[in-house]
Amino acid sequence: MLTGRHATSLIRPGSLTACDFREDLAWGICVEEGLNQAPRFVRVEPKDGRVQAIAPLSAAHDSIAPLRVTPHQWTNRLGYRSTGFIVWPRNYQTSSRYPAIIITHGSDADERFANVDLQWNYPAQLFAERGYVVILTNDPSARQQADLWHAYMEWSGGPGTLGPEKLRELIWINGVYSFEDAIAELASEGIVDPDRIGIAGYSRGSQMVNVAMTQSEMFRAASSGDGNYLEPASYSDPKDGYHAVFGGPPSGRYLDAYRQLSPSLRADRACAPVLQQMASPFAGAIDFYAALREAKVPAQISLYPGETTATDETHLFHIPQSAARDARESGVVRFLASRSARPGSG
Repeated sequence: MLTGRHATSLIRPGSLTACDFREDLAWGICVEEGLNQAPRFVRVEPKDGRVQAIAPLSAAHDSIAPLRVTPHQWTNRLGYRSTGFIVWPRNYQTSSRYPAIIITHGSDADERFANVDLQWNYPAQLFAERGYVVILTNDPSARQQADLWHAYMEWSGGPGTLGPEKLRELIWINGVYSFEDAIAELASEGIVDPDRIGIAGYSRGSQMVNVAMTQSEMFRAASSGDGNYLEPASYSDPKDGYHAVFGGPPSGRYLDAYRQLSPSLRADRACAPVLQQMASPFAGAIDFYAALREAKVPAQISLYPGETTATDETHLFHIPQSAARDARESGVVRFLASRSARPGSG
């Protein structure tokens, strides 16, 4: 809280958003929510830090006993830290190993009940209710180390001093290591079953899902939401970013760089079935799907239409029926139900 020239921390278990305060900051009204607390209106008095509940915004969710959610920080084999949360199954037993689902987006996800930046339309709490350990994880923060920060700057601004190979390692392979090492840590603690791990991600998370599925052997199923970046078919959007990542266009002397990272060019190495959930028929996503099918990897695209036959859904689903269908069709749970989900295993 800012009062004049001074700032005071107001620490809460969840998030305070959409606030509106009196001009003298004596009190205000905010929305308070957390990963295990549905949104509600609260009165906030900055001077003494008092927060008082006023009214629920979702009384039906308030009637459900909350799941246990714990914050975590993981350090991967390269020494980079990533933050996130674990949503624990109800009635979790320490004597059992549980199937697990990683849900990822980027580095900007807040601790909110159903924030699309962290959960999109994946029913994270429902997965936990059905007996999965759900790991909500961000990318390693770019601010923790100079090279990682420079990698992101080059990715957004065009080729720079690090070069494409180092950039690919720091942003995408580094992220895959973070997933694998978080799972390995939980498996070593007897919490998760390493043979029943799924992964889901939307937007930036979709990139990471596609890369993880073609760079790792850890996952048994994937749901990839509305992404197509890194594919040669998407080269023109934006060219500067592709030149930073791969060195140039997907041809000639640059083609080997694409073969090292582009999921469609590594589809024969995919470790499990992939469900793609799309608001628009991106060429790169269709190429990845076609390459998976050619490699005999089980794959499916669910394309969500707009209000009319001439429109598409939007990147953040705005049609309620689409969000509901997406949650139902998220094939992660179905694929994870059998250990034979790995291609060629049954």
